[in-house]
Amino acid sequence: MNPYLGFLPQTVGYDHLSTTLHECSFRGLSPEVTYWVSLGRLTSDNCWMNFTTTPVEGDTKRTTFWALGDMGTLRPEQNEVRDAAYKAFEEANRYRPLNDTRPPVDHILLLGDNAYDYGLQQEYQMKLFDVYEGMFSSVPIWPTVGNHDTYSGQTPHPYHEIFTTPMK
Repeated sequence: MNPYLGFLPQTVGYDHLSTTLHECSFRGLSPEVTYWVSLGRLTSDNCWMNFTTTPVEGDTKRTTFWALGDMGTLRPEQNEVRDAAYKAFEEANRYRPLNDTRPPVDHILLLGDNAYDYGLQQEYQMKLFDVYEGMFSSVPIWPTVGNHDTYSGQTPHPYHEIFTTPMK
């Protein structure tokens, strides 16, 4: 078994047809282990995602962040920046061991204005999640709300329905 992979021998039931927003909490995970999860029925065509837990507190391991701000525009420059970053990540991680399945960055920081123009649910889907789907399915995201994320006129703002952030 790959030493970086963890196994969660549990199934959590929910009505997956009533919503497209899902939130899961896990307890008792080991540090610096990649866990694979799937949403939906347990079939081979499920959408598998993974995440890697943080190192033990006090560990001096190198940690990498990808900071993105004012990016949810769907302009050509957004894809150009994404593609250049993916290429740089690939080059930087070229010498990792073959059995190292961790993503190329440890965390993603969203610095605000994540979905132009109004921060609507469909803008988040098209201009953020669809554009970065390969990375977002395997890296913890730490979002910050920007002014464009609150122009929807909806209460609560879609930002607050999409992201769950730590309370402490």
